[in-house]
Amino acid sequence: MPQKKAHNQTGWRAGIEVFLLLFDPSTPFNLIELENQKRGVLVGLEDSLKELELLVNSADYEYSYLLSKLDYA
Repeated sequence: MPQKKAHNQTGWRAGIEVFLLLFDPSTPFNLIELENQKRGVLVGLEDSLKELELLVNSADYEYSYLLSKLDYA
């Protein structure tokens, strides 16, 4: 915008506005969401480990079952 200087000369002045957030109110909500996602991943990991443990524990029985089917065939 046109501005008059103190010594009575006309000219142009340009400025840059920089907006900095000093406090982001969404941060606590993002942290809560990340914590919930972390809990979901941990529950999924526990489920996968239990499923793997079940497979490992039943492997002998499954092997015996398959051998008996082979003998029967």
